[in-house]
Amino acid sequence: MRISAIGRPEILPASGARGEGGHPKGGGGAACAAYPSTVLRTVRLPKLRLGRNAGFTLIELLVVLTIIGLMSAAVVLAIPDPRGSLAAEAERFAARAKAAQTRAILDSRSIALRVGPAGYRFERREQDGWQPLADESFARQSWTEGTTAAGPNRILFDPTGLSEPAALTLQRDDDRITVEFAPDGTIRVRA
Repeated sequence: MRISAIGRPEILPASGARGEGGHPKGGGGAACAAYPSTVLRTVRLPKLRLGRNAGFTLIELLVVLTIIGLMSAAVVLAIPDPRGSLAAEAERFAARAKAAQTRAILDSRSIALRVGPAGYRFERREQDGWQPLADESFARQSWTEGTTAAGPNRILFDPTGLSEPAALTLQRDDDRITVEFAPDGTIRVRA
């Protein structure tokens, strides 16, 4: 019994004695060579046994579902907040305050940092009072949605760059970060 490469039974010539030239006995020469008699042989494949090994156990399915759940939770927790982090906002605020402090020294004029519930802005002392800085880098800035500020509503940098000690606390949800203004002019961000 022969099975082809794709698993089908092959058609084989009928077994039996062969006559002259390899033709079956009782055959008729050339006609017999053109149309040999054949027999189809079938091959029986082993039956598949459906039993304990036919599928997945409940424990295996629960393990797979638990792994998928843990991976989904990790992905959700890794997605960043679209508002950005509070630490980044505090660092940006501190950098802008430091730039205003440097500007006060370079211009030899006092600059005030005004902080409110909606955001903050920079003003410079002119002959007719406090005026917003015209420079675009010191334009009014709004707090990111959900951010609140607690602390002094005005921090003044004198022409030497010094200010009175102050601490401004930024809060969003459960996060709090404090921006400290030291008497020596240093500005620090503390979590």
